[in-house]
Amino acid sequence: QAPRRTRTCLRLGTTGAIQPHINVGDVLVTTASVRLDGASLHFAPMEFPAVADFACTTALVEAAKSIGATTHVGVTASSDTFYPGQERYDTYSGRVVRRFKGSME
Repeated sequence: QAPRRTRTCLRLGTTGAIQPHINVGDVLVTTASVRLDGASLHFAPMEFPAVADFACTTALVEAAKSIGATTHVGVTASSDTFYPGQERYDTYSGRVVRRFKGSME
């Protein structure tokens, strides 16, 4: 039997947002990601761009909109330290917002 190869990899689940207009229950579809983590280095070198497949992204947006979900599409940041309980609220509301302000508009 021929070896199976992964053609598409999706990460579905929890996320957080630093923009006030994004609400709990909204759907976020990432077109590309700023890699601020260590985990992704296990899959690709840092210089490899984290850009989503256009056809896959389009299908996800269409599926979310077809069920009436409030959908946001764009560049996100991937980090392994954004989860609650790590006492980094000031980072969310201050420095991180200012640092990425131009790309969030």
